[in-house]
Amino acid sequence: LTEWIEEMRASPFFTGLAYNVVSKIHTDQDGAWSPVNRAFQANMRHLGVVMTYSSTDRHDKTNPIAERSIGITEVVIKSLLYQTSLGPVWWTYASQCAEFLLNRLPLASYNSSCTPSDGDCAAPLELMTRGAYSRRMIAKDLSTFIPVGTVALCHMPDVKGSRLAPKSRWGI
Repeated sequence: LTEWIEEMRASPFFTGLAYNVVSKIHTDQDGAWSPVNRAFQANMRHLGVVMTYSSTDRHDKTNPIAERSIGITEVVIKSLLYQTSLGPVWWTYASQCAEFLLNRLPLASYNSSCTPSDGDCAAPLELMTRGAYSRRMIAKDLSTFIPVGTVALCHMPDVKGSRLAPKSRWGI
């Protein structure tokens, strides 16, 4: 977590802000980052991160944003698995695809009275990077995206040189 926070703060996407990126973390009371873990708490103080915790008996009520985010992500993962009839062993790959898509597609909840009539909203990645990752870059990412479970030609790295054997094969 420390390395990730330092990496985020060093990123050119977040320079010039009036605040440090990742300046507050609200989480549950897992032992790895709980208030009793002195090494973790000292590390967060050193970075200037304010830690707040949800109560253990009312986790879903005291951390609703995180719970809803997990719910949205879970729906996207399951839909990716269902549409290709993949089993639970593909969950990791589907979660990576879900993260990729959710960072590049605006949620329906962004729609408000300030939304243009054509529905062209800024993507989360565009907002997070303050436009440094543009809509054109996001559109290019989405146009080349291949979801988990899609049959595609896969390059075989062990084939070297020129010979009559194929250098690619069909795979998922």
